Amino acid sequence: MFGFLRGPCGDADYRRAYARCCRFQRLFFGARTAPVVSYEGVFAYLLSREALGSALLPESEPTCCRLRGAKKLEGAADAPLGEFAAALGMLLASIKLADDVRDDRSLAARLALSVWRRPVDTAHAYFARLDPAAPARFQSVIDQHVALESAGGPCSLPAFAASTAAGFGDVFSLLADAAPRLVASRETFRRIGKSVGAAIIMADSAADWRLDRRRRLPNPVRDSDAADEAYRAAQRQLVAAANCRPEASGESVSQRVLSAAIQRIESRRCAAGAREPRPRLRPTHLVRAGDCDCPIGACDCGGCDAPACAGDGLDANCCDPSCCMCCDCWPWERQIKKADTKRFASFVGCTGVANGDIGPYGMAVVEGRSRPARTEGPPIPGGAQVLVTGVDELGLIVQRLDSGPAQT
Repeated sequence: MFGFLRGPCGDADYRRAYARCCRFQRLFFGARTAPVVSYEGVFAYLLSREALGSALLPESEPTCCRLRGAKKLEGAADAPLGEFAAALGMLLASIKLADDVRDDRSLAARLALSVWRRPVDTAHAYFARLDPAAPARFQSVIDQHVALESAGGPCSLPAFAASTAAGFGDVFSLLADAAPRLVASRETFRRIGKSVGAAIIMADSAADWRLDRRRRLPNPVRDSDAADEAYRAAQRQLVAAANCRPEASGESVSQRVLSAAIQRIESRRCAAGAREPRPRLRPTHLVRAGDCDCPIGACDCGGCDAPACAGDGLDANCCDPSCCMCCDCWPWERQIKKADTKRFASFVGCTGVANGDIGPYGMAVVEGRSRPARTEGPPIPGGAQVLVTGVDELGLIVQRLDSGPAQT
C-alpha cells in the first residue's frame, strides 16, 4: 500500500535526501527501525526543505546511508524535518502491519509490531506533541476505513479512498508544526497530502483487484476497465498534488518524485499487471562506478569503481561487497532509464492532446500513451492540442497548438 512515491532511479539529489532520512531514522528511533524508512516520509522531508527555500542538499552529502554516523546529525538545522519523516515512517509501518494482521492474520506482522512496539509508541507521542488530538484523529481514520471494508456493499472508488486521503492530508498538515517557518504552508501541505493519499489507495486498488477478488477482500475495482480508470484517477491525483505546490526558485526534487510516480503508474496501466522477469544477479552487478564510498569497519572501499568493489578483490577480504548495495544501480534500471530518456527525446516535435488541464503540470496523450507534461506558458485546458517542445527530468514540455478542444 505504502511506498509508491519512490524517487526517480539514479537521481543523486533524491538519494542524498533518502540517505539523510535514513540516518535520521536511526538517530530518533534506533538502528532496528532502519527498514521502515518511508518513501512518503522522504517526500515530506523534501517538501519541507523546498518550502524553506533549501531544496537541494550539498553535493558533499553522501548518497549512501550504510554505516554513516547518525549521531553527527544531532542538532542539525533540518533535524526537526528529519524527525517528522522518521515518525511518519513508523506511523505508516504500524498501520500497514496492523492491516496485515487484520486481513491475513500474519504472524510476521505480529512479530514486527511486537519488536517495534516502543518506536511506534514514540512516533505516536511525537505527533501528540505536535497536536494532542492527532493520534485520536489517526485512529478515527483507520476505524472509518475498516468499517467501510467490513460493510461489504458496493462502494465507489472516491468514497473508498476518502478516509485515507483525509488521513494523509491531516498528517501532512502537521508538517507545518515541525518548524515555525512552515506554518504558512499548512493548507498547501494538507492538499498535497490529501491528493497523495487518494492516489495511493486508487493505485493500490487497481493493482490488487484480481488478488482481492480471489481472497474475497473489499475492493471497489471489479474488472480491468475499472482498474484502468483507477490508475488514471491516481495519476490525476498526483497531478493535483504537483499543482498544489507553488513554484519555488531552484530545483524541485519533490516534483521529480511525483513525475516518476506518474510514469510508474502509466507503465503499470499499460502492462496490465504483467511483470518482466528480472535477471539473476551476481554481487558484481550491484555496483556502478563513482556512486558511493562506504567504509566497512577499518576498510574504506574507495568507491564503487575501486577494484575491491568492482569484483576483483571480493575474495581478498579488502572490502565487503555489501557496502555497495546502496548504490541503486541495477543493470535493468540503467537500461530502462536510458530507454525512457531516448524515447522522451524522440517526442520533441510530436503533437498530442492534453489529458486534463495542464497548469503548469498535467498529463498529455502523445503517441497513444498518457505522459507527465508541463507548460512554461499559460495553463492549457483539457482536450486542447499540444506540441512537444522539449523534455526534462519531469517529462514532456508542451505548448498549446489551437484555441479549441481536439477532435478525438
